[in-house]
Amino acid sequence: MNRKVLTLLVVALIGWLPTTYGSKYQGWTGTAKLPDSSVYTGEMKNGLFHGKGRLVWGDGSTFEGEFKNGLRNGLGTHESSVGWTFEGSYKEGLENGFGSYKFRNGDLYEGEFSNGEFSGTGKFISTKRANYQGQFKYGNYHGKGLLKTLAGDSYEGEFFEGFQHGKGKETLASGVIVTAEWKHGNCLLYTSDAADERSSVD
Repeated sequence: MNRKVLTLLVVALIGWLPTTYGSKYQGWTGTAKLPDSSVYTGEMKNGLFHGKGRLVWGDGSTFEGEFKNGLRNGLGTHESSVGWTFEGSYKEGLENGFGSYKFRNGDLYEGEFSNGEFSGTGKFISTKRANYQGQFKYGNYHGKGLLKTLAGDSYEGEFFEGFQHGKGKETLASGVIVTAEWKHGNCLLYTSDAADERSSVD
């Protein structure tokens, strides 16, 4: 996923107003224009974005939420000019913790993030592709999960780097249940309740 990470910049101040002394951040509140034409409005400390604020990039993308030492940190919402949106938790400039990512085509991921990637437990919801609920790692299905196709078939079991890998159960829309062992998406050995047979696949 394309991500814009805030750098630690000492910004040029435009009409800064002091906050109440003894406040949480003991900084300043106002508006600043950065060298790349981005505009920040909000709280600041030691020349860096710190506290609650809103950042508008030159291409029209926006972030509104919490900052710490110049980086997105805490809760916030990033709306991209190309159509995707992230809402959730940040740490040191990257998506970390729980959040939701809406793709420009309407697909949705909701769950855990680590360093800007889908990692942990989550669910992927789509109106045009298969839906998945389970474990993720580095943006891929990884671990145990349940995959359901639009045709009505489903697979519940183990995944590795986006592929069926390990033991799992496939339930077809017709009602046939296939218990199988997989390796990188290929079925090696299966048992089908329809034929009541055990077979290997070369």
